[in-house]
Amino acid sequence: MKWLNHQSMIQLKQYIKETTESKKTSEEKEEEKVIEENVPYTSYKNVFLDVPHMSQKPELPSGCEITSLAMLLNYHHPEANVDKEELASKYLETGEPGEVSPNEKFVGNPRSSSGFGANAPVMVKTANKYFAENKTETENIVKDLTGTEFKGLLKYVTQGYPVMIWATINMLEPYTSVTWTIDGEEIPWQAQFHCMVLTGFVWISA
Repeated sequence: MKWLNHQSMIQLKQYIKETTESKKTSEEKEEEKVIEENVPYTSYKNVFLDVPHMSQKPELPSGCEITSLAMLLNYHHPEANVDKEELASKYLETGEPGEVSPNEKFVGNPRSSSGFGANAPVMVKTANKYFAENKTETENIVKDLTGTEFKGLLKYVTQGYPVMIWATINMLEPYTSVTWTIDGEEIPWQAQFHCMVLTGFVWISA
């Protein structure tokens, strides 16, 4: 990728109830951490996760984030048949441009082509609101991977976990289109901003 917003990444994990984090010993947790950090992702030539495709258009022209979240939810819970529009209407908090931060709410309206978007904290909150109202047979943990290097994301994918990432439309260079001042803080918005789901990769050795 030419550009990746490391302030915005989400990975949705699910654990079988019988092996929840609360029941694991400290030794088991440490072993899992070591395994996770040492997955030899470079040993994989091709990795493709069967994540159900969902288009944001025409219903949600600026709703790439909520559409990506719906894809993740349907990958982990196909029986739920999560609808992107219902997800946007019931669980996504929105606010007016210049009044709210994209780290707090979706800026604008995802149903409008003039909407802006939201960063990872908003989508974590949205996912957790969904799970609070919709119980599943597995425990779900929504993790903000902000700051993770790209190769670190590939490790999650090799373990069967697609990752929501923020990049740009057609990998074009971003630029600041507007800057809002909210509570004394300047918040720039990057044009070309686009959210998608990392579902696999092809590894080509140098």
